[in-house]
Amino acid sequence: MINHIKYYSSSNYWFPFKELMEIEDERGNYSLEEFKMWKKKYNVKNDDLVIWVTPDKRQVKYYAKGGDIFTYNTNDGFIIPESDDGDDGFVMVKY
Repeated sequence: MINHIKYYSSSNYWFPFKELMEIEDERGNYSLEEFKMWKKKYNVKNDDLVIWVTPDKRQVKYYAKGGDIFTYNTNDGFIIPESDDGDDGFVMVKY
């Protein structure tokens, strides 16, 4: 999964890593300790831009609900493998 060249998202909105931390911690999906580990391991800063992506185009069609589907690749950013949400979704950090 992680080595796919193409990733898809129902969004074209990149947002700061700090916002992701706050949202996902509040939802109980990931702990602040997990985010701190990712920050250290991948040298991610609070203001680095991120987006949720998936290598499964069928999966993103469900979330897009007939709307646009955006395509990203490994030239756009890198994937944090540990961010797998169990639904084939991953956090991509913009280069």
